[in-house]
Amino acid sequence: MTTLSEIVEPFYQQSVSTLGRSHILLDIDIPDPYLKVNNATVIKKWLQTYFKEAESRMKRTKISLAVKNDELIIKDEGLLLNRAHCQELSSDIVKVSSRVGFGTTTRIKI
Repeated sequence: MTTLSEIVEPFYQQSVSTLGRSHILLDIDIPDPYLKVNNATVIKKWLQTYFKEAESRMKRTKISLAVKNDELIIKDEGLLLNRAHCQELSSDIVKVSSRVGFGTTTRIKI
């Protein structure tokens, strides 16, 4: 079984310089990085989407990753996920609070 840190760390390492050039902050609040996750594939897909959209479209925003209860919560302050990405990633275990570009919150059961 995969740990949350094994998923998040590569995204952070790959994106830190690109996000910094775009003035995109990454805020990670994961109390137990060794937390085992059941939905590694889903989490990876969402992180890929958030980082890709942040790098290609946004300037001066923030992406937050946090664990609360049994969910990984991914938030942004203005990413605009296109409809194709949202439809591709939708499933029973993911709840998207908004898709309009004023900020998006995604909750993934872990």
